[in-house]
Amino acid sequence: MIHSYTSLARLEAAAGDEAAARQHFKDGHAADPTHVPLLHAWATFELNCDKQSAARRLLTKALELDPSHVPSWMAMGTLEWRQGNPSKAREVFEKGLSVLGPSAPLLSALADLELRQMNIKNARELFFRLRTSTLRHVPSLLLEAKMEHRSGSRSRAQQLYLEAAAAVAAGVVCGSEGRLLQTSSPATGVAPVTFPGVLRDLAVAVRQQQGWQQQQQGREGEWRGEDQQQTRAEGSHGGAVAVAAVLHACAQMLLVEGDLARAEELLLAVEAVESNNGHMCHTRGLLCQREGNLAAAEQWFRRGLDCRTSRDGGLLCYEGLAELLAFQGRKEEARAAWQEGAVAVQPPTSRFLRQAALFEKKERNWAAAAALFADAVRRDPQDYRSWLQWGVFESRQRNWEAAERCFQRGTSVAPGYPYLWLAYVSSLVAQRRISDARVVLRTATHHCPRHAQLWMEWALMEAAAGNADMARQLFGKGAEVPPNYQHEPLYQAWAAFEAGMGNGDVAAQLMQRAEQVAQAHTARRLAVENKTVDGSSIGSTMNAAAGTHGGDGRVSGKPFGSV
Repeated sequence: MIHSYTSLARLEAAAGDEAAARQHFKDGHAADPTHVPLLHAWATFELNCDKQSAARRLLTKALELDPSHVPSWMAMGTLEWRQGNPSKAREVFEKGLSVLGPSAPLLSALADLELRQMNIKNARELFFRLRTSTLRHVPSLLLEAKMEHRSGSRSRAQQLYLEAAAAVAAGVVCGSEGRLLQTSSPATGVAPVTFPGVLRDLAVAVRQQQGWQQQQQGREGEWRGEDQQQTRAEGSHGGAVAVAAVLHACAQMLLVEGDLARAEELLLAVEAVESNNGHMCHTRGLLCQREGNLAAAEQWFRRGLDCRTSRDGGLLCYEGLAELLAFQGRKEEARAAWQEGAVAVQPPTSRFLRQAALFEKKERNWAAAAALFADAVRRDPQDYRSWLQWGVFESRQRNWEAAERCFQRGTSVAPGYPYLWLAYVSSLVAQRRISDARVVLRTATHHCPRHAQLWMEWALMEAAAGNADMARQLFGKGAEVPPNYQHEPLYQAWAAFEAGMGNGDVAAQLMQRAEQVAQAHTARRLAVENKTVDGSSIGSTMNAAAGTHGGDGRVSGKPFGSV
């Protein structure tokens, strides 16, 4: 009965009627003041409405009634994080863990927040703790795999994707904390051992399992109760969601690496499991744009608007559609898509609001852009990319104080993100605040010592100020970074500096070094591509004509780059 109040409240909230939604929550609470899931849902609603005091009060009450309610601990930690208190958020999560013991959802949620701040070390420690409690928590396996792939650990990422696939094949569904909620069919009983053949096998096995479950439900439907049938259906749905998440994450990795044939197999498998999966539709739409088939891209994005299994997936499709329409010059339709997405998928993410702000910025709607940037950082004060874009926006408006506030907030959130420091320094130099820029660069290179461009910009600033010895020393610091971080423009700028100082021989040597760095980067890129090509020929079942399916979002032979 109480669930009906929550459902009605969510319907009203989705329709944009906050007052009606709040009244349903109040009515439900009056009917049962001890119903913790309703209190949690109400708190989440208030948090999405920026009523943070109300959300805190409701979550406190929920945890008093049931200290073991995991979603309320997660929401309370997220509340602290959104208020810009990451240390307090960590305390909340740790307190929840002390009450509950090892909890996969809590550890995974905290690891996700740490990764958003680029705290890789903290995230790794949390993933290690997670493995002591469960080896089969699908969301955390995917999150860790993505982290490892971005860090360059391809083999480790593959192993984690395999573990996620094995968990799903064994019957683990999303939201189960790694427990088996499904009965595996005979087809899913063999643990996977190869990548990505296991992923194809997984997709086939799940489709077989769905047919097997339907047969079982048909045989047992005469005597199985309604609640039992609902539980079985929810388990099957959760399994499909988990399968789609695993397959799409692996497809993303393969697309980034240029392994197009295998990525296509996995995208087809996602489509078979969930035809309007938002992440898959967004990826398909981007592929169509890459091929130049804008009509097909629009169809894929619009298909994904109906995704109900992933808020982020649905918002990505609204984002893709709006940007496609803007690219085609259909500006009012694009603006309508941004506005519709912000209402249809609640709550919108900071990324979605940031991208909408960038659209308004391009259209020179300064007030609308500023309001959307403010909404983005209010939605997630730890979103350093939004602080960066807002700071750049204010700098170009010559609102220097506002820009500096943005850069200071951004660098406090993510001191290891070099592009915030670069934008901050650029703003200070534009104001001729060289001494302040020098202080910022000293801090920046402390936090990002391997980012050669920071050393280069500092060297160029000192050279322009007439500090030749200091400039030469800073160029040298930038040249000392590890091979993977070498920056060809640094040597070119250093060569130009030395040439201007009359040191032609030194300049020539530096230009040779710049060429060597460029060749090394090219060699590394080709090695990755060759490795991918060699691997694609082993065990792939794609037809040799797989590169001819372009135009409808199926993968063609063109490199995709990144998704």
